[in-house]
Amino acid sequence: MSILDLGPASATPPATVSAGINSRFRYVPALRCIVAMPDARQPLCFIRLE
Repeated sequence: MSILDLGPASATPPATVSAGINSRFRYVPALRCIVAMPDARQPLCFIRLE
């Protein structure tokens, strides 16, 4: 028995998600900010870190 065993009512999550912002955040050390690209058809978002 393992603590990681799945029960009879559990499901495996999908490998990829069609919606969301997975892998679309990047930290830019020179600017000390995070760049987010939620969609390729939209402008980039800059999130400044202080």
